[in-house]
Amino acid sequence: MSETALYYTFSTIAQTLAAAFGVLAVFVVLRLPAAEAVFAAAREAFKGRADKASPEVLLHAAQRGGWDSVQQHLKEVGHVLDESWQRALEDLCDAAQEGWSLRQTTLTWLRRSLVPTLMAIAGCFGALPFVPALSCHGSWAAVSVAGILGLSLLCLALYGRLILTLVDPATQKAKPP
Repeated sequence: MSETALYYTFSTIAQTLAAAFGVLAVFVVLRLPAAEAVFAAAREAFKGRADKASPEVLLHAAQRGGWDSVQQHLKEVGHVLDESWQRALEDLCDAAQEGWSLRQTTLTWLRRSLVPTLMAIAGCFGALPFVPALSCHGSWAAVSVAGILGLSLLCLALYGRLILTLVDPATQKAKPP
């Protein structure tokens, strides 16, 4: 392999991964405020309606277990449930649970994507000073390029998984691994 081809290969991979991860992070940042808005709405709905329970505790319960968890907590603290209040909050609590699940899944996959991305970019930058030596030893060059490309393909697979989570959260009902 020529020096020029190796320089272009390593620099292009690093730039492409950095740009792709940056765009992906922007989409995540733009998606998360919707979940935060649901959390704020639930917190406001809990204020003044449950005098024996903290709105923050109820929000935490809604995020982790939806309406069933909130209802159980209210019964534990001795709060009498008003049927009209229950109907109004059921959907909000379930939306808070879905928002929490989406938030956690999204952030988990974003973190999982970050490590191999940084490793691949560092590998590219680390290989650049050795390009003259790599170009003289074809097998070393092939192993270096193959290793970095393999790591880059892993990054792209993780990006794809994260995109699926962002595009269609309904298919990602399972908790993050």
